[in-house]
Amino acid sequence: MYETSKDWTQAHDLSKEMPEKLHALQRLWLIEATKYNVLPLDDRMAERCNPDLSGRPLLIRGNRQMLFGG
Repeated sequence: MYETSKDWTQAHDLSKEMPEKLHALQRLWLIEATKYNVLPLDDRMAERCNPDLSGRPLLIRGNRQMLFGG
């Protein structure tokens, strides 16, 4: 285990010292991301939240709602 008292800023790049551990963690992350269906990662928050940009219908306008069955 790596002591944080030696490098409390975590500025020391351990991935260069332990590339096999980095590869194992990347592989584990990819397995979990696929398992929970979070790929592809998407950072376009404004486009996803705005129904006009994302191509979705606007469900709430003012104080009225449009409901779809099912």
